[in-house]
Amino acid sequence: MCSSDLPVIPTDPYSKFEVVIFTTRKNYEKTGILTSERLSSMKIAIQKASYIKDYLEKFGSRIVEFENDIQGIVQHIWEETDGIATERNVGNYISGKFFHGDIVPASESIGSLDVVMLLKKGSEELQQKLNKAIAELQNEDKNH
Repeated sequence: MCSSDLPVIPTDPYSKFEVVIFTTRKNYEKTGILTSERLSSMKIAIQKASYIKDYLEKFGSRIVEFENDIQGIVQHIWEETDGIATERNVGNYISGKFFHGDIVPASESIGSLDVVMLLKKGSEELQQKLNKAIAELQNEDKNH
């Protein structure tokens, strides 16, 4: 299906989801940063139906799906997986909120996804206003 056939129109990207592999602090202290070469031999937990699966498949990782990131983290703590792949901010939040910060990023970004707002087709005026505001905020961020 072509994007022009959809009943929505996107704004310009206003953020990015950065996918990283998380592990326990103890594992990270032993192994250090995970390189893409090492991912091919690893069993990685992800959330079911996640876009993250596409990123991991290109590295040859063995993928294990769970209902949510917390279940994947628990399986990793129980040493059933070698790591958890999730969005950087999500993983950091879950780690701090539920695991006392003991789950840490262990890789560089393995993929990213632009974040946009979807508007009803016919909302081009709103789209232009939002795109202008997004550009202004991004310029502001660059200047600080």
